[in-house]
Amino acid sequence: MPDGKENARMDLRVQRTYKLLSSSFEELLKEHSYNQVTVQEICERAMVRRTTFYQHFTDKHHFLVWFLQNKQHEFMANKTSVCAQSTFRDCFTVIMTRLLIYIRENKQIIDSLVSSGLGNPNAVDAIADSFANELNERFQSFPEAHQLPEDIPVSLVVSYYIGAAKGAARWWFKNGCVTPEETLASNICDLILAAPSSDDRNQGGQA
Repeated sequence: MPDGKENARMDLRVQRTYKLLSSSFEELLKEHSYNQVTVQEICERAMVRRTTFYQHFTDKHHFLVWFLQNKQHEFMANKTSVCAQSTFRDCFTVIMTRLLIYIRENKQIIDSLVSSGLGNPNAVDAIADSFANELNERFQSFPEAHQLPEDIPVSLVVSYYIGAAKGAARWWFKNGCVTPEETLASNICDLILAAPSSDDRNQGGQA
């Protein structure tokens, strides 16, 4: 039975294998669409045996799911401090900007996945889900979360922001990531905050 040191060495070997496979897969996605990439090519470029690959993953799709989840963890680990932000708008802008930068940096990979018919694009949504989780956590700490009418759940407000963020990220991605990240993040806030409230609509109808 392996001791603690042997288990640690085994863990390091597994981590190294995962890192090699991930790097190999990224390189291949920058050259080909996902559908064209084979397990054999991933293993050859990573210099990992196919038998080793199948010890950890049942097939290429299983590996893709892990790969996207790892990308999410990578995004979350690369945190820009937002704790010092005084308003939810500032917090939203910082997190959204970081999300857009991350998408742009991984544009070739996302292009490869989208061109293979994997969504609208699912790769953007996968990373945006991490954004959603962080946004939900942060929103609870701002006064805006406690100034809502009692009949409006905080989770609904967060979902509203997240929906706008995902839609804007898709639009931005499809249009070549041309708009500067901070500008787009600020524009999204402007659009959300400019939406007329029920009081505004009632006043307009009474005028």
